[in-house]
Amino acid sequence: MDLGLFPFAALPLPQLSPKPAGIHEDDRYEVIVVGAGPAGLLLTFLLARYGLTAESVLYIDARATRVQNGHADGLQPRALEVLRSLGLAGKILDDGRHFLSSEANEIVGCYHEANPFSSGCGIEYSESIISRKPGLVVSSTSDQPTLAPGTRLPNVRVKRYADGAYCDLHDGGYSLLLNFWYIKLFPMLTKWSEMFSNGRFRILCLTSSDLLSPDGTSARALQRIGETILPQFASGLIEQFVIYPSEQCPPDWVALPPSVKRYSEMRLYDGLAVDDAYRLYGIDTEQGAVIVLRPDGYIGTIVSLADLIAMEDYLKGCLTFMREQ
Repeated sequence: MDLGLFPFAALPLPQLSPKPAGIHEDDRYEVIVVGAGPAGLLLTFLLARYGLTAESVLYIDARATRVQNGHADGLQPRALEVLRSLGLAGKILDDGRHFLSSEANEIVGCYHEANPFSSGCGIEYSESIISRKPGLVVSSTSDQPTLAPGTRLPNVRVKRYADGAYCDLHDGGYSLLLNFWYIKLFPMLTKWSEMFSNGRFRILCLTSSDLLSPDGTSARALQRIGETILPQFASGLIEQFVIYPSEQCPPDWVALPPSVKRYSEMRLYDGLAVDDAYRLYGIDTEQGAVIVLRPDGYIGTIVSLADLIAMEDYLKGCLTFMREQ
């Protein structure tokens, strides 16, 4: 790879290091990059920018030659954003193969047809103990399926309150293992799923436009969930996630019920900073709603902020709770 083709390149890319058999015990390296795939190549490029040279980087791969078939042939929009920030996108796009508009439209059409099934969002379970219908009726104005008990919660991009990180709420994450180095270098740009599979039920509270009012419906609902409902179940059995409209961003934790920080310190999000979670889920910001998710990511029930009795009844119907003595 000729790094001179790329702008802003401070140093040349370290060449392929010798095979492990040629390494002597006296050799010393600051960094060892294992794997010459897309991730390894980009990491080595970044190390060169930070001042490391071929003498300080050991760059090895299982193969002694280049592969003949394609690997990582497509670029996602998120990958292009990263490449653009490094000044690499222009050259890569110029050298890459571009689909004709007819090919692209055909591919996009196939994706939209297959996505509801492959993501699980096109599947709806019938009513049961863990799928309480009809629930609160919501009407989605987006191209996503309408939320209903027995359907899977679609992903949405949100901004976490605690550290300002941009996250995928559900089913959007890349492998943390494969991107460990990238997370360390660019934690604010890394994309992963907040609701990873861990066997727990989730309460997703989409608060309304009165969140910062101590006597508002949202504050009272959060207070009841944290002080009355969650303590009835074993610790860790249910996780609480809270989304708020941007204009209701709390100035500090004191502006919220104390239980919010206790149960949702790293699970409190701005629902409008990236995607419009309220529009995607068909929830009115003036009304809000509470969505209970099963461990498999499907919706158990949907209730209004003022109807938490129905949510409590649902949870007690499918989970063991601690009865009052």
